[in-house]
Amino acid sequence: MALLNWLGFFILVFLPGAWITFGLALPGLAFWAKLFAGAMLAPVIIGAQFYALRFFGISFEQTVIALIAINLPALLLIAKQRPRFALPERRALGAFALAFGVPLVFIARALIDTQGRMYSGHAWLYSDPIYLIANGALIVPESLLAGVRYAYPWIGLVYQAILSYALNVPPASSYLWTNLVWLVFISGFAVGIVTELGGKLFSGITSLAWLYFGVNLVGFAAYQIAFSITGNYFFHIFGDPRYTPWILKFLFFEQEPLALGAFIALLFLLIQNSSVISNSSVISSEARNPQRSRRFLASLEMTSPLQNKFILLGLLVCGMGLLYPPLFPAAGALLGAQIIARFFERRNSARRVDREMFFLGASLVIAGALTLVWVKFLTVDRVEPAVLIAGRQALFWKTIASVVVTLPLLIGFGIVARAQWRMRQNEIILLGLGAIASFILLVATNSPGFANEYKFIFTAAICLAPFPALALEPFFDKLGSKAVPVFGVMTLLLGAPLAYRMGTEWPWFGTVFDPPRIETQKFEMRLLDNEVTALTDAIRARTPANSILVLKNARYNFPTLTGRALYVPPDTDKLPGVNVVSADILGVSRGYDRKIVSARRQIVADLFDSNDATRITQSLEQIRALKQPAALILETSRHATLLDWLKHNGIGSSIFNDAGFVIWLIQ
Repeated sequence: MALLNWLGFFILVFLPGAWITFGLALPGLAFWAKLFAGAMLAPVIIGAQFYALRFFGISFEQTVIALIAINLPALLLIAKQRPRFALPERRALGAFALAFGVPLVFIARALIDTQGRMYSGHAWLYSDPIYLIANGALIVPESLLAGVRYAYPWIGLVYQAILSYALNVPPASSYLWTNLVWLVFISGFAVGIVTELGGKLFSGITSLAWLYFGVNLVGFAAYQIAFSITGNYFFHIFGDPRYTPWILKFLFFEQEPLALGAFIALLFLLIQNSSVISNSSVISSEARNPQRSRRFLASLEMTSPLQNKFILLGLLVCGMGLLYPPLFPAAGALLGAQIIARFFERRNSARRVDREMFFLGASLVIAGALTLVWVKFLTVDRVEPAVLIAGRQALFWKTIASVVVTLPLLIGFGIVARAQWRMRQNEIILLGLGAIASFILLVATNSPGFANEYKFIFTAAICLAPFPALALEPFFDKLGSKAVPVFGVMTLLLGAPLAYRMGTEWPWFGTVFDPPRIETQKFEMRLLDNEVTALTDAIRARTPANSILVLKNARYNFPTLTGRALYVPPDTDKLPGVNVVSADILGVSRGYDRKIVSARRQIVADLFDSNDATRITQSLEQIRALKQPAALILETSRHATLLDWLKHNGIGSSIFNDAGFVIWLIQ
C-alpha cells in the first residue's frame, strides 16, 4: 500500500504540469527542464483542477483519487519525448553525490525524527487549513477565529493537503518530503543556470554548495563570536538566523519552497531564452505610427515555439503570485530586469525595443493584476498593514546585513561580471538586477512583528549563487582528479553552520516540553494515549464538519487535532507545534482586528465563568450568530454550573461524556 501511496504522490508532482510543458512545442527546452518546470506548475494546476471537481460536489477524498486518474494520461506525453539516458562523467557523478549527500547527512535527524519535525516550527499551524480544506471548506476560514477569512495564500496548502492525503500521513510530517523533492527541482535549475552561463556541469554542481550553504556564512561566524564576547548576537548586523543557511527553509512546513521553485524556473527560462530571442525580429518603424496599429499588432506575432515559451513564463510568474504573493515582487523584478537587459542590448546594437519586451511587460501586468486581486480577496478581513516602509535606521542596518549575509556570493559576482561582461552582458544584468531588486525589497520594507522581509534573501541568493561556482571553475579545472575531494571538503566547511544548528537546536519546538507521541500512519493528526485523545476523536466523528469549537482552556491546538475552527483561542502561552502565541498569529501575522479577538474572549469568559443566566444567554446568541453548529467543550470538574443550565433550558445536547470532558453540541 505504501508503494501505491508514493506512486500517487509522484503522479501528482510530475504529471499535472506536464500537460503544458510537454503539450506545448518547446524545442529549445531540454527534457529534464520540461519535467521540472511542469512540476513547478503542478501546485497551481492541481489547485484549479481541485476547485473544478469540488464545484461539482465531489468529496475531498474522491477528488484526490480523481486528480490522480485525470493526470495519469500525461505520462504518454512525457514518454513520447523521453531522451536516451546517458550517465554524466565520473567527476560530475562524484560531485552530485557530495552535493546531495552532505546535506542529507546534516539533516538526517529531521528525516529520522518524525515526531520531532511534527512539532517543529509552525507545523500544526499550517496543518489547520489543510484539515479544514479536507473537511469541505472551499473558501478557507481562519482556524483560530471562526467566521473570518484565512488571510494567507492557501493554493499551496490545497496542494499539500492532496499530497499528504495521497501519502496517508499527517501534513505536519509529509511536508518534509515535498520540500526535499522541490529542493531537487530547484537544484536542477541551479545547475542548469550555470551551464547556460557557459559553465561546465561540474561547476553547476558546485554552485549547489554555495546556494545551500553560502548565505550568511560570514554572519554566522561573526554572531557566534559576538555572543561569546558580549552575550549579544547582533542579528541586525550579522543576519537573521532564519536564513542561516539558505537550505534551512526546507526543514520547515511553509509555502516558500513551492514559490522558490517557481522563481528559479522562471529565472532559468529567462536566461535560457536569451540566445533564442536575440535572433527575433524588431518592431518596424512603421509600427510606431498610431495610424498603423494593425501592422504593429501583426509585427508582434511570434513563431509558435517562442510564443509557447512566453506562455510558460507567464504561467510561472502568475503561479508565483498565487502560491506566495509576498515573494511575487522579486519574480516581477526578474521580468523587469530582463526588459532592461534587452533594452541595453538593443541600444548598444543600434536596434529598437523588440517584441520580447512587449510580451514580458504584458506577462508582468497580467500576473501583477492577478496577484493583486488574489491578495485583496485573501485580506478582506485584515485591518493591519502587511508591509510598511522601513525607517532610516533600519535601512542602514539592513543594508549592512545584506552585504554581510551574501558576501561570498557578491565577491563571486564581481569576479565573473568583470571577466565576462562583454560575453554575458545580458545575463549579468538580469541576475544582477534581480539580486538588487530583492535587496531593495528586503532593505526598504518592513513586515510588522516578524520582519518577514528577510525572505527576499532567498531570491537574492538564487540570483547570485552561480557566480562563486563560475569564479572557481579555473581552480577546479587545474585540480583534475583532485577536484571532487576538494569540493567535498569545501562543502563540509560551508555546511558547518547547518551541522552545528542541527546538532544544538533540533527540534525547533519553541518551548521546552515532553510532547506526546503522534500517530504517523494516518492523514488525520491524532495524539496517542493522551488525555484529550478520546475527546478529539469524538469531535471528529460526532460533530458536523463545519462546527465551531468553543472552549475555555486548551493545552493543544484543537483545530489541528479535530479539523474544526475555534470560536476564539484561549489566551495561553505557545502551544506545541504552533510555537507562537495566538495574539501574535491573529493580530500581527494575520492582521485581524484585535477588538474582535478581545470581544470573543470576553464572550467565552461570560459563557463559562459568569454563572449568570443573562450573560450566558447573550454569549450563546453571539456564538450562534455565525450560523454554524457550535460544539462547547466542557470540563466536568469546572463547568458543572453551565452544564446544568444548558440541560435545564434544553439548549443543545451532550454527544460525548468521558475522561472528564463533555461535548455539548448546539445545532
